[in-house]
Amino acid sequence: MENKRNPIQVMREEHEIIGSAEQTVQLLDRYWKKNEEDFVKQVHSLLRFFREYSDRYHHYKEEQVLFPEMENLNDFALNSLISELKEHHEMFREYTRTIEEHLHTKQSEKAYLILTTYMDELLDHIAAENEELFVMAESLFSETALETMYFRFRDIDMELGAQEKDRLSSLLQGIEAGIAQN
Repeated sequence: MENKRNPIQVMREEHEIIGSAEQTVQLLDRYWKKNEEDFVKQVHSLLRFFREYSDRYHHYKEEQVLFPEMENLNDFALNSLISELKEHHEMFREYTRTIEEHLHTKQSEKAYLILTTYMDELLDHIAAENEELFVMAESLFSETALETMYFRFRDIDMELGAQEKDRLSSLLQGIEAGIAQN
């Protein structure tokens, strides 16, 4: 679908931004040994990105719009995939809580190990959505249905704050710059 009002393209673009956090995570490797206080600060910023950009904006659109529309198609295999993806979203939320707990108890290395597991699983999740779910969505829905979803996505972004979403999307560069300065 070449339509500029393609909700699946919006999802893919958000995935690119979320996936770019992999580089940030890699920069944090052993950073706590150099500057533990800044490591904690930068990981908190990264968790903010994951909680707000990935979960509050991106996963919310999937859970409130895309998944229910696809579940309405009553396809067992599709519904099974969606159920698995929802479980991933919950698992990602749990990862962020666990990472934060380890930061709070000054277990930076454990926090980082969980952060890398989280990032790896998030990238696998993104690949499954890009290669399976989104391909199915583009083939199963009419252009009109997709356009309706696109506007629902835009409404969500406006309701949550489009400018805040833009700020969050550039948060990773700020984290990387902070690490480079230290």
